[in-house]
Amino acid sequence: MSDIRVTIQIDVTAYTDDQRRRISTKIQQFLEEIATEATEPTLLTGGGWTVSAVQHALHQLIVDGYANRVEVIRVAAEQGGVITRADVYRVAGYSDGENLRGFTRPINTIRKKLQAAQQIPDDAEALLSTDYDPSIASYQRAPEFSIPAAILPVVRAALSNLEESKE
Repeated sequence: MSDIRVTIQIDVTAYTDDQRRRISTKIQQFLEEIATEATEPTLLTGGGWTVSAVQHALHQLIVDGYANRVEVIRVAAEQGGVITRADVYRVAGYSDGENLRGFTRPINTIRKKLQAAQQIPDDAEALLSTDYDPSIASYQRAPEFSIPAAILPVVRAALSNLEESKE
């Protein structure tokens, strides 16, 4: 870390008290944002996610009524990034044999919204992918779902932060 200290002075004498308070608040918010970025892991090569972007996605899933997707992502992260179909049923609270078609759609919708808002790059990987057996050419039920290895550490950190914010 550098020992150089920089002081910035801004002449706000021409502004009202209310405007000076608003300027001070904005500066403080910006400094907090910068401090958060400094402690966050950088974008993972090929993964395209930051801890705060994953946290935002997880929070949005909960707000949108898909908390079960967050729980599936949590269990997959705890299991090295992979979760079986049977575990998805158990964790998501589905009955055996219930259709999982479209299970990752809400997760991918949020990813696309973050990409459109340029909060993550266009090539950001899916937070949860459906894995199929490549040796089976015809229709098959997804045997498992996975979190890409490149973003698994970031997902774990985001989940940890999400847990801490609940406390």
